[in-house]
Amino acid sequence: MGKFGEANEAISRGLAQDPGNPDLRLQERRLKEARAREIAAIKTAKDPRKRVTPADLEVLGTLGEGNFSRIALVKHRQTGEHFALKILEKAQVERVQKRHPNVANEISMERRILSRLRHPNVVELYHAFQDCSCLYMLLEYCAGGEVWQRLQAEGKSLVSVGVPYTLARFYTREVVEALIFLHGEGIVHRDVKPENMVLTARGRLKLIDFGTAKDVIETDLNGPDFVGTPEYMSPEASRSQETFMEADLWALGCCLYQFLVGVSPFRAPAPYLVFLRSRRCCLRFPAVVPPHARDLILKLLRRRPQERLGSSRNAMNDARGHAAILSHPFFSSSSTEGDMPPDITSTTVASEERLPDSSPLVSEASPREAQLRDLAAQCITHAMSMRPPGSEFVESMLGLKMPERAVVLHLLERHGRLGEPRVLRLAQLGLSSSPPFSPYSTAESAKSRILGRIDWSGKEVYGLSRADQGTYIGPFFLVYLGGLSCENNEHMGPQLQKAIGGINRLRPRLVVVSSTLFEQANTMSNCEAGWHNEVWDLLGRISQSIPIVFAGAADFAAETSNEVLDRHGSMRGCAFWYGGMRGLVLPCNDTGGVSSDEKTKEDDWVVEELEQACYFNSQNLLIFAPHSWFKCNQASHTSQMEVEIINKRVRKWALGNVHGHESCLRAIIAPSVFSESCSVKAIRDRRETDLESDSSSDQKSDEDDEGREDYGQETHGLDAGCVNSVQAPTHVEQVLVREACIVEVYRNRVRCTFLTLDQLSSKQSVHLAPELSLEGE
Repeated sequence: MGKFGEANEAISRGLAQDPGNPDLRLQERRLKEARAREIAAIKTAKDPRKRVTPADLEVLGTLGEGNFSRIALVKHRQTGEHFALKILEKAQVERVQKRHPNVANEISMERRILSRLRHPNVVELYHAFQDCSCLYMLLEYCAGGEVWQRLQAEGKSLVSVGVPYTLARFYTREVVEALIFLHGEGIVHRDVKPENMVLTARGRLKLIDFGTAKDVIETDLNGPDFVGTPEYMSPEASRSQETFMEADLWALGCCLYQFLVGVSPFRAPAPYLVFLRSRRCCLRFPAVVPPHARDLILKLLRRRPQERLGSSRNAMNDARGHAAILSHPFFSSSSTEGDMPPDITSTTVASEERLPDSSPLVSEASPREAQLRDLAAQCITHAMSMRPPGSEFVESMLGLKMPERAVVLHLLERHGRLGEPRVLRLAQLGLSSSPPFSPYSTAESAKSRILGRIDWSGKEVYGLSRADQGTYIGPFFLVYLGGLSCENNEHMGPQLQKAIGGINRLRPRLVVVSSTLFEQANTMSNCEAGWHNEVWDLLGRISQSIPIVFAGAADFAAETSNEVLDRHGSMRGCAFWYGGMRGLVLPCNDTGGVSSDEKTKEDDWVVEELEQACYFNSQNLLIFAPHSWFKCNQASHTSQMEVEIINKRVRKWALGNVHGHESCLRAIIAPSVFSESCSVKAIRDRRETDLESDSSSDQKSDEDDEGREDYGQETHGLDAGCVNSVQAPTHVEQVLVREACIVEVYRNRVRCTFLTLDQLSSKQSVHLAPELSLEGE
């Protein structure tokens, strides 16, 4: 209570017994004057004894805005201190409360938590007051801004590139320290994201925005469990199930991913699509994510809450709870992750006190990381100059290791510059022996250029992402090359060479190459191996201004020492965009060396891609498949051919009308194993025995889905009993290509034209039909 409180209480008791006592009245006046002098002597407005009113604060600017509040930067007129003032207009709160009844509890929850808790990684509340129109919270001002802003490229607020590994590890540790404290106090934040993390001038991270928090001890102000930001909400939260501390661990994994990559792992165009992706938890990691970070993210992003690293219900944590997270190798200063991250300055409070006031807690980036970012900038500069790069730049690029090159490619991809051929060629220096901007290339350099364009681990094609090519640009055409095999290669060589000359003359927007030639390169004869190298050499002669996507089975590890190819082995699937068209390259799971677990993950990825395309059907979808996905009844030849696409679930999403969403699939294209190109229906009427077999397999597939995860009913599409009656929609064209095909892409349909290599070489132009002429078809 203090000496003033005790004296005031004694005087109040005396006045209660003798209200007219002049001595007591005099003592009361002198006590108030002494109290006023003491408060006036306080030099900081942070002291809870010092009364603060709106008139004491000078508004300097706006720091941010929320649904029913805004944050202003203010200065205390007497002390000169800066604060963040959260202003909540009472009228606006009343309007929001009509559609969001829990808003009053959210305001009270934030004030209760921040008034009670003090921690270096939690923003501090100094005063809460009000006037006739507004509620105010005087908060600690963090001059470093939001962590989300640090993820953006310098000078480009809409380009999110992530932060250097150093900062990513530091930020993650800071968030873990905050969660350890909060969870120990019985508080679940439930909205952990980079926008709710702010930095002090020295770089200390602090969590903010506790309005949607959950108090497991005092539960009177808790709101519903369906709260938070969709991209960071755990699967149980998206289903409105009861959430506990594990929901914050899920959000921590999402944040670590975003620190390194720049975007959240389950991003999608709409919240519902985000929920579908998070429930499947089909993660894809760009090559820029190091192994230890990848392992930590996988252990945090588990669909079952009790399996997440740090969960008190996880028996694998040895009852250590959140301490198991900090003991992960990702936080070890001896972890080099491919010579990328440097040592981190200690982040404990004690070390912070020993540092000078102006010293940052952690460096922005190590010298090597800074050099990599400079190399990415030089790639853009040299490409724009249209002059050959200098020897110093070339030597630096040639000396890059694969993890370092992944950083350069990632930065250029996030800036949207890898779609430029010269930038991509400079970024790939060192993957081949050919000089920069050489008009011709060897087989090895062509192989590196084509395959190096695909981020196999991230399942994306550099320069052909949704951010770069997700908007419809009008009619265009692409060329598909299929069926390049070891058969008749004596005559195919000259034909392919002429066909590539035709491609360079026609200038398609894209070339997709699918071949069975490369499946077992290590078992080829000398003649076949020579033809194999000749094909790569010829493909390398396609103009570098024409993007090439490889869609075929390949086993490269045994035939080359090239580091970029050794890392990936058998070909995996990938997705790409061009001019609003979404291309999906199916993986070839029939190649050797692929485990059953990897096959399952690949199948889940394909199902998720088709699922996303079904619900977000504002673009064309083309599927490019290796020949092994297509099966034929040899007894009846091509007339009875049936197409099998992975499994029943894929057919449901690819060809059916799912929950009222018409499929956006326009064509399925694959190399033909037959003597002629053909177009067939995707699903034919089956015999009764086939129907029974399919029905039983569907039932077993559904049972397997239920056993794997309980989210399945709304995400698997049609019922098993309906799929057999589904016919291919009229806009879907099933194409098996013997040699080549020109695919014309329009707004809501595609048109395929079969060609031999000779016909392709002699074709002078492609005439695209006007959009209006297609409306009546």
